[in-house]
Amino acid sequence: MPKVSIIVPVYNVEKYLSTCLDSLINQTLKDIEIICINDGSTDSSLNILNEYAQKDTRIIVINKENSGPGSCRNLGIEKATGEYIQFVDSDDWIEKETCEICYQKALEHSVDMVSFNTNKICNKKCFTIYYYDIKEEKLVNWIDIADKLFKFPFHSCHYLIKRDFLLKNNIQYPKNIFWCEDVPFILKCWLDTKDVYVTTNPLYNYIQHKNSTTQNNTHFFDLFNLIPSLKELVRSSNNNILKNELSLWIVKHFNWIVANKRNKNTLEKIKHFSQENNCMTEYQCLLNQIKTLDRTFLNIKLFGKFSMLSVRKKKNKLRIRFFGLPLFSIKQKKN
Repeated sequence: MPKVSIIVPVYNVEKYLSTCLDSLINQTLKDIEIICINDGSTDSSLNILNEYAQKDTRIIVINKENSGPGSCRNLGIEKATGEYIQFVDSDDWIEKETCEICYQKALEHSVDMVSFNTNKICNKKCFTIYYYDIKEEKLVNWIDIADKLFKFPFHSCHYLIKRDFLLKNNIQYPKNIFWCEDVPFILKCWLDTKDVYVTTNPLYNYIQHKNSTTQNNTHFFDLFNLIPSLKELVRSSNNNILKNELSLWIVKHFNWIVANKRNKNTLEKIKHFSQENNCMTEYQCLLNQIKTLDRTFLNIKLFGKFSMLSVRKKKNKLRIRFFGLPLFSIKQKKN
């Protein structure tokens, strides 16, 4: 039995894949297996995987039709034989000591999960994300961070998780979801385990680029398929702080959808979903925030009928129009 199974969903990442795989085969912990699931890539990703598999027998390549990263990770968990599981996205890379440090911490503290920090790299700039604002190594229970749990990304990749724990509690990713698929998975992990050991080391390197799933707005409505299960999980926790944090998280992501898919049907879709899934409080909060971000400060009319000069705030821009025609706009800096 390998100590760690590294599960890597792969989809059209020929530009980044070699860097990712190099970071895996060069881990200081050698007793690992690397399960790469090609999710119907149409570029040369599968060829790259096969080339690496010929060089390193620890690499297992599975080829399947495209169904999203969650489906790939579920298949990876099913096929894994390791004691612990580490998820890595194929356009990212990990430090060479990642598996060894996390595995040792897991054994030392007898935990199902070890969490670590992440370096986020965007436009060649790098900064560290300290999850849940924890900057010292310690054991953490979800109740300790209930007010912060939904304020940070639910990224599967900054955890080492015991495989038997996932199987025993039947923890799986939702099927056919491409956006936020990590959220119910990681939330259930936190709720089902006693303690998580948090190490402050930034052991994961997340590359933000325009083609990544998190930057792709074509799947934003996947959120509608996640919220009911999230509400059920939080309801079972019987924790009011967590319930309030989930509500704020929903409003934030409603706003995200509106900002990226602003058309006449988007708000109507959100309203319809909210009516059916007991989210009208969040929907009303969304409307209030939109009104705050989108206001008309000045509107001078000719003969009290025709708009002659108007100044309108729309999100972070002031737009000035003269007789309905755009004159210029001023972008306001965010604080």
